[in-house]
Amino acid sequence: MPQVETVRDRLRPVELSALKTVCVYCGSSPGTDPAFAAAADTLGSLLAENGIGLVYGGGDVGLMGILARAVLR
Repeated sequence: MPQVETVRDRLRPVELSALKTVCVYCGSSPGTDPAFAAAADTLGSLLAENGIGLVYGGGDVGLMGILARAVLR
């Protein structure tokens, strides 16, 4: 079975400590595939774990809300 690459795997090689803040724009819907919501949640957790701030449109629904809540969590 082929190995599936995750969002976490993709971001690890990047020197995250060089980033201070990122701006993200994503949907106000969770999308049709649960993997979208899982990826937004993982990205938010990675940002917070690495002390990287998030600038976003302020939405609290859909993928934007999932990402924002993950950073705050």
